Amino acid sequence: DEYIAKYFEENIFTHLGAMHCACKSKGVDMAICSFAYPSLNWYEFIPRLYLDFNMKKVWAWHIKDVPLITFRTYTKIIDIYNRELKKFCEREGIIYIPVAEEFKAGLEHFFDVCHTTPLGLDVKTDIIGSYVARWIKNKGFR
Repeated sequence: DEYIAKYFEENIFTHLGAMHCACKSKGVDMAICSFAYPSLNWYEFIPRLYLDFNMKKVWAWHIKDVPLITFRTYTKIIDIYNRELKKFCEREGIIYIPVAEEFKAGLEHFFDVCHTTPLGLDVKTDIIGSYVARWIKNKGFR
């Protein structure tokens, strides 16, 4: 967990921080969403097999001899990312939108490990929209 968190901090969050500085210099607030993935029940074997296959053959096909690239491994890494992203946003004063925390849906909402179907996109945009609407209201805009 620590190694992965450090990787995110040194690589991804460094770039997000630079983007935030650019936004602040223009007087623009920045918002970042957590990263959602399909939620599966323990008994959903076929969807889990599909997502494992998707991870190995679509997303990690270029990584040789790494048998542990599974959907479960992916979700563990994304959970670390989301946890560290929330801390980063709090520390930097960036608006954090908890999409992953509120978007608990199965494969009917996802094409693969991360891309949403039109149904999933509706749910995701409703979550984001509710936070943006609250932000607008809190800022006093009409």
